[in-house]
Amino acid sequence: MGNFNLTFNGSDVSYSLGSAVYSDPGLVNLTSAGFDAHERDPLGSLNMTADDFAWVTRELMKSAEKNCQGRLVAVLEGGYDLQGLADSVSAHVGELMKS
Repeated sequence: MGNFNLTFNGSDVSYSLGSAVYSDPGLVNLTSAGFDAHERDPLGSLNMTADDFAWVTRELMKSAEKNCQGRLVAVLEGGYDLQGLADSVSAHVGELMKS
């Protein structure tokens, strides 16, 4: 597992970037796309914004390009505030569509 240490709203957090440490071109970067870290979400406490999720998506895409010929699969698994979820998924998919 590859992790990035980030600071969001003054808190240091570790964000996992899936298969970032692997370099087998036959692999697919499988990502658990949980958006409960959004600032509006009642369960999360990371206070991430849609822009933060867009940045994480770009980092995941870089990892996938480097390690597995750009293959990236994202599985939605969390996000409990509908507006925060909609904004975050839109930012995530918007970045995916740029490739």
